[in-house]
Amino acid sequence: MRHLVLDDDDLRHELFDEWLAGDVVVHAHTIEEFTKAIVESGPFDKVWLDYDLNDFGYTSYEGPGKLNGGHAARMLAAIIPERPVEVLIHSWNPVGACMV
Repeated sequence: MRHLVLDDDDLRHELFDEWLAGDVVVHAHTIEEFTKAIVESGPFDKVWLDYDLNDFGYTSYEGPGKLNGGHAARMLAAIIPERPVEVLIHSWNPVGACMV
């Protein structure tokens, strides 16, 4: 299986590598890396989205407002005509995760 993981926490990326050992895992820390991975490394069977971004030193989008996993989900739907088998939200923010 091929996975795309969007998260700004390096520890979570390490955990995904352990959990998904044997599968292909492409990592993105920012919305920009996420978009690039979809275009250059897709398609993916599963996409894992963190809701809150920019908390661990990686910056997505310098400007007003803060991009999050919801933006990534909408981008995913707009960029690729064939959808991944599953899009999973992994977040410590239960309110934000439900808004995706």
